[in-house]
Amino acid sequence: MEQKILDNQLTVVHHTTPMQIVHIAMYVKVGTADEGHFPNGIAHFIEHMVFKGTKHYPFKTLSEAIDAIGGEVNAYTTKTYTCYSIKTLQRFEQKAIDILKEMVFHATFDADELEKERQVILEEIKMIEDDDEENAFERFESLLYQQSPYHSPILGTETSVNTISKQDCIDFYTRYYHPENMILSYVGNHVFDVFNAFSEVEQKSHEVTHHSFSLIPCHLKQYKAGLEQAHVILAHPAVSYKDDKHPVFEIINSLYGGAMTSLLFRKLREEKGLCYSLYSSIDSYQSGGVLYTYFATDVENVAACLSIIDEIHHTLTEGIDEQLLNKTKQYLITNLHMNLDYDGAILEHMGKSMLLYDKIINIASIEAQINAVSLNDVNDVLQIFAHTTASYQLLPQ
Repeated sequence: MEQKILDNQLTVVHHTTPMQIVHIAMYVKVGTADEGHFPNGIAHFIEHMVFKGTKHYPFKTLSEAIDAIGGEVNAYTTKTYTCYSIKTLQRFEQKAIDILKEMVFHATFDADELEKERQVILEEIKMIEDDDEENAFERFESLLYQQSPYHSPILGTETSVNTISKQDCIDFYTRYYHPENMILSYVGNHVFDVFNAFSEVEQKSHEVTHHSFSLIPCHLKQYKAGLEQAHVILAHPAVSYKDDKHPVFEIINSLYGGAMTSLLFRKLREEKGLCYSLYSSIDSYQSGGVLYTYFATDVENVAACLSIIDEIHHTLTEGIDEQLLNKTKQYLITNLHMNLDYDGAILEHMGKSMLLYDKIINIASIEAQINAVSLNDVNDVLQIFAHTTASYQLLPQ
């Protein structure tokens, strides 16, 4: 795994492969948290619109060009970045590079296509409303993060999406879609072709934005008609992905609710049979993070589940032993290696590593960070479970 910064300040990370499949992904350092005075949902709107026509590829031509190379062309938007990826045979690599370059640097935002895509996104928003788990997280985060830029839903709202204009898209795209604000991740055998193709793009200046982070203590219940289950989320403070304690939180997440043998899974599902869907997860940002607990169950089981979780929290605050710590470390390290056993995962690892840490972090370094965590480190951080910062219940009406 290597990296190079081109003259126009585009960062390229690359890895050679014996396979006949090439993977290319562009990570743009812009997401929902960067929307500022723009309408909420515009980052995601643009992710859709770059597929709707470019300078040299009108919409139908672009669609045909994508179909012609087969493989997979995907994109997604997060609160902090947007990703576009192409996977295809190496024989179609030049066309894939050209398509990706056109999309991220030369989208045209045709007015007719924009109106069509607006309706598609409005339907996507309705789909989220029908996904009770995602709906619960969106409602919770709008309250939990209300004093930071992370509170807005990625898709936007029906009202905000309806206000997005062609000029809004052009202004946002022009402001954020340029080489210095991007990372190109590549797995293939012709990296100099990548260098040559993207070196042609003009350099533009960019102002780096640092986002504040804070959690608002809140304990709320909301109701929705037609629910079959209650959806419950708890929040505890975590740390930034750059914090020295981040590996500690990864270990705690794994033993608490991030694995099939975790405490949450064993107690609530295997021993009591109260839940099918439950887990813990960590969201980490530039300046902070949150450890989530989520479960879905019949509304009559909510109190019993919360009582068991309280018992788990109390047990954790009393500390764990060396045996459980070592078991959890080995689980994380094994999964780390297994998750990087194919080229697509290597592509994603390189891109996100550069995106978050400004360098490629190799597996040996991550393994060393995990192994360096002491029992005292873990038991000190486990005190976050002494108090639940925030909770949210989405209940049947």
